[in-house]
Amino acid sequence: MKNSLILLLLIGTILKSTAQDIHFFASNLQMKNNQPTFVMADDFSFQQNELLQKDIKKAKAMKISGIVLTSIGTAGVLTTAGVMGVYSLVRPVSRLYNTIIGVSGLSPSVALLTSGIPLAVIGSKRTRKYKEQQIKEWVAPAQPIP
Repeated sequence: MKNSLILLLLIGTILKSTAQDIHFFASNLQMKNNQPTFVMADDFSFQQNELLQKDIKKAKAMKISGIVLTSIGTAGVLTTAGVMGVYSLVRPVSRLYNTIIGVSGLSPSVALLTSGIPLAVIGSKRTRKYKEQQIKEWVAPAQPIP
């Protein structure tokens, strides 16, 4: 009973459907014949390059801050390693003080390194990407002088 009722409803919807036929080929031909022409505004490239210049400045600042943080972190690691080495030569028995010096000197240095390296890498990639996106002004080639 259920199956026959569902079958009747399905047949009724198929017979009563008022969907229009869509002719894709005709629609495609009409779109090809009505191709719009796009014209770039005169000041578009100027405004686009101005926005990209702001993004380039931000990316360069990110890259420079990453380089500075990485340099400070590297200097801290090297200085702490040197101090630990000298202190272990002067007092080889006191491992506790050597560990305290190492933890207090290496912790901020490693934190600076781990934050500086990604900043430098991301900043340099963004700088390169934004420079590639800049709109280059087209200059007509010079005509040869006869």
